[in-house]
Amino acid sequence: MYGATSSALNTVRGSRSPGMIGRGCSRSDRSLISGGRRGVSPQNISRDIPTASIACSSMSRLQCGAFCRPGLADFWCYSKKIITGSRDKTIRIWDISTGECIRVLGQGSRFSSPPPVANTDIAAPRTSSPDYHRASVLCLQFDDEILVSGSSDYTCIVWSVHTYTPLMRLAHHTAGVLDVCFDKKYIVSCSKDTSVCIWDRKTGRLFRQLTGHRGPVNAVAIRGNLIVSASGDALIKLWNVDTGKCIRDFTGHNRGLACVQFSEDARTIVSGGNDQDIRIWDAASGECVRTLVGHQSLVRTLHLDSRNRRIISGSYDQVRCHLPAMLANIRVRC
Repeated sequence: MYGATSSALNTVRGSRSPGMIGRGCSRSDRSLISGGRRGVSPQNISRDIPTASIACSSMSRLQCGAFCRPGLADFWCYSKKIITGSRDKTIRIWDISTGECIRVLGQGSRFSSPPPVANTDIAAPRTSSPDYHRASVLCLQFDDEILVSGSSDYTCIVWSVHTYTPLMRLAHHTAGVLDVCFDKKYIVSCSKDTSVCIWDRKTGRLFRQLTGHRGPVNAVAIRGNLIVSASGDALIKLWNVDTGKCIRDFTGHNRGLACVQFSEDARTIVSGGNDQDIRIWDAASGECVRTLVGHQSLVRTLHLDSRNRRIISGSYDQVRCHLPAMLANIRVRC
């Protein structure tokens, strides 16, 4: 285990805190994003690259970020971009090659409907007026077709990543949406309301709601028909998408969890949280096969680089890159 010494490619200025808020990695797994209270830094993992500054007009706290991967279909006009969400209710798109903010989503928008209320029935989302978020943007993910953002306004918005227009609003949670992920079939969101929602990616309809956690569900990941969730109740749960059943609980952390990731082959789960430890789990048995120590504060975010057999962890203290030998048994799909 060693502290990362990589240099920033470009930095969105304004951060006064070293705390890690969000992260993203490129397809080549050579770059990641670190975000603080008021800034974001793309960083090169493998070699030092001179830093260039980006001026940021928004001084509100940065909440989340995602890194667009080279080679995707929408990269016909620029090679790389970062998308960030903030407490100021906006989503910003940055051109990483120039350091410029090229689009702001949400600034000056109007909202005509109140936050969604509790609903015990599985129903279609409110899609007539997607509009923008009316509270902090807490999480987001995107691919070459859509961007999905989650907010303190209890909803997710699905955007076209080509035009950055809102396509539909996903409304069923009764508290803030803390994390989102998706594949080609489903969008998955988790919330402070202690539940996980699975949405049909094409129609936006709520497919299933997973309940069982006793605290806010802070992180979620999907691989095939498996979903893993991590909660403030210190539990990790593995779910079957098709049945909605909890397959098993993973116990071992003694404080609330903040992040969780699958390996590429879904055989390994990695988690981190308030106990400052990172745990590596066998998904099939539920056994904790290794515990990584070294952080001195909340482990806020993780990236499991299966191809290069590395774990990159972000904490309120620092960023650490964990040695490949620690992941020697993870199988990689080529």
